[in-house]
Amino acid sequence: MLPKIYRTTILEFFQNRQTAQKIIFQMFTVFLKINNINNSRFVINVPKVLEKRSVYRNFTKRVVGEVIGKQLNNLNNIHYDFSFKMKKIITRENKLLLEKEISQMIKDLQISQNQNHDQKNHS
Repeated sequence: MLPKIYRTTILEFFQNRQTAQKIIFQMFTVFLKINNINNSRFVINVPKVLEKRSVYRNFTKRVVGEVIGKQLNNLNNIHYDFSFKMKKIITRENKLLLEKEISQMIKDLQISQNQNHDQKNHS
């Protein structure tokens, strides 16, 4: 489970007045909003339409939280609110694909963050 400082609720996510940026992946859709605190926060949404049994929905939330937890040290200078809306239930077979997609998303965010930082320094 993610530490409390890295979690948020869907209500708090929508109360953030920033405009959301939408990124679509095979396993999930992520909405990003810039926040004004010193760390990123995450909310994980697994719709009931995907699976009616809560055991599988909660397993999916747990796995996504674990994967994000492994990537927290790569998120030091990125300050976003993340809302993950899952498209598929996570199983042991497709867990590696999820890890790959989340790590790719974080790398892309770091690259864009560094480019924005370089542009501000040159101006």
